[in-house]
Amino acid sequence: MDRAPVDLVCLDAFGTLIDMDPPAPILRASLADAGYAFGEDAVAAALAVEIAHYRARMHVGSDPAGLMALRAECGAVLSRALGPGAPAPAGRRHSPAGRRCGSPGRRPRPGGR
Repeated sequence: MDRAPVDLVCLDAFGTLIDMDPPAPILRASLADAGYAFGEDAVAAALAVEIAHYRARMHVGSDPAGLMALRAECGAVLSRALGPGAPAPAGRRHSPAGRRCGSPGRRPRPGGR
């Protein structure tokens, strides 16, 4: 049997292979731990704005300098979307402490990833 070489492998990670905790509660808790009080709905709305910006501009992050610029942009977008009382942008795309993922139906061990 002749087989063509494999040039690309695509994985469907929309819940079929991994599962991720919702980011808004994690970011809200991280902000609260740092002294910034925002409701979960406000954080979710701000994350939606930041994610839309990231998706529209992710091509900018194709090299190290572009990635740094994109992270700064995303931090500023998230800070503006959160509104008054938001922390100053950190110059990097927010990565909620514990972008937690694992196999469907299996939760990470406490303190583990």
